[in-house]
Amino acid sequence: MAIVGRPVARHLDDGTTVEVTRTASDGARNANSLLYGASWRATKALGYQRLITFTQAGESGASLRGVGWHLIASRPPRAGWHTPSRPRAGRGCAIRPGAGGWRSGAIPRRAGTRRSRPPG
Repeated sequence: MAIVGRPVARHLDDGTTVEVTRTASDGARNANSLLYGASWRATKALGYQRLITFTQAGESGASLRGVGWHLIASRPPRAGWHTPSRPRAGRGCAIRPGAGGWRSGAIPRRAGTRRSRPPG
């Protein structure tokens, strides 16, 4: 099972991008690779141009590389939830370690075309 929807990060929600937020399988061999591949085919069929997902630092990304996805960014772990623009008191909750952003092979856009949401 793969859950695909609008990107969680609002700056990635451009109307042409969707995000795989979760995958789950019964442990069958290559199941995650099959899920990512099927998600990309469905994404293209619906008119979207880019499919992204994120991994945690401890994950190898082998299932993503297996279907031709590319690592586009790697981020170091954050020290906590506190930022200067949004001060937060420490509550001892864990933050996932540094994550990597992955994307599928994007369909190139023709020059001069507008970004718009697909119909439906």
